[in-house]
Amino acid sequence: MLAPKFSKKIVKPSLEIIKLPTINEKVSEMVKESYPLDIRSFSSVPAFALPIYESLFNYAKEQGQDVKHIRDIWPNFVMYIFSGAAVGPHEKRLRKFIGEDTPIMEVYSATESPVAYQYSKTPGELYLDLESCFFQFQEVGSELDSKRLGVHEVEIGKQYRLLMTTYGGLMCYRIGDIVEFTSLKPPLIKILGREKEELNMAGTERLSLPMIHEFLDSVLSKYDFKKEMFFICPYFKDDGRRGYHWCFETDEDFPRAKELLNDLDNELIKYNSGYKLSRDSNARLELPKLSFIPKGTIDKYILNNKQFGQGKFLTVHNEGDDSSRFFKYLKESGIDMRTFSLEEES
Repeated sequence: MLAPKFSKKIVKPSLEIIKLPTINEKVSEMVKESYPLDIRSFSSVPAFALPIYESLFNYAKEQGQDVKHIRDIWPNFVMYIFSGAAVGPHEKRLRKFIGEDTPIMEVYSATESPVAYQYSKTPGELYLDLESCFFQFQEVGSELDSKRLGVHEVEIGKQYRLLMTTYGGLMCYRIGDIVEFTSLKPPLIKILGREKEELNMAGTERLSLPMIHEFLDSVLSKYDFKKEMFFICPYFKDDGRRGYHWCFETDEDFPRAKELLNDLDNELIKYNSGYKLSRDSNARLELPKLSFIPKGTIDKYILNNKQFGQGKFLTVHNEGDDSSRFFKYLKESGIDMRTFSLEEES
């Protein structure tokens, strides 16, 4: 809304559309406004791109146009740019609209400043923009008042909190992300996740998001089950005790669900000593649960419950607030959730 006047002539949607109150109205008017224009690139959080592309294709067909590729509508379209969330879980569906030949590029930005840009065609490796802002780093796991490191002091392979200082130099703050340097010359980073996305329900595990992905990839490999969208949250018993609740999106039947759940529990006991300590005799954590929900459910929840264009749903929920709202949405929307438990049925 505060963009310079010249940019408003070349960037859509218009301010009037941005101000519309509902998501359906926004998407409908964005499509009508952009359909006849010479759009060259499209930028958004991946979860919001999908309903816009789908609505655009449907609108074009209503106009009598045969549409199989985005360039059937916008002939000069060259790039999709994403930010704010990983594109991986959405790429297969995005490619149905933009084709395999359209580059997908990542931009890493904050409200105050750009942070980094995709450096090459290889996804996940970002060039740190040292010209736009002053960046400092703290090793993950260190105290918040620990030494701040300049870009000349960091090491490849270590995990760091990212701190930004504004142009005027009056404020330095943690933006909440964890990064790792893959190169120093040029300065290339990869985003590992949010600092608060550390799985620590019992206060003993301290599992980072990369560790969770590593663990799941190892366990799921024997089941030929590809994880896409998923999250972990607590479930609570009547006496207030809690356990892990693993939730995965899939449209497939999974007859080995209880076997998988048993492996998730036993393998995590081997993988993480903190989880083992808390699971011993159910000292601090109860037996886990496992749920499957239809593909696209998390995106639908974001669209209906988060601010348009900026919605996120974390992978790790150590407390039950946001996940409780999600489960309430499932119930109100009549979305089926298949849940499995290791507890003996009475």
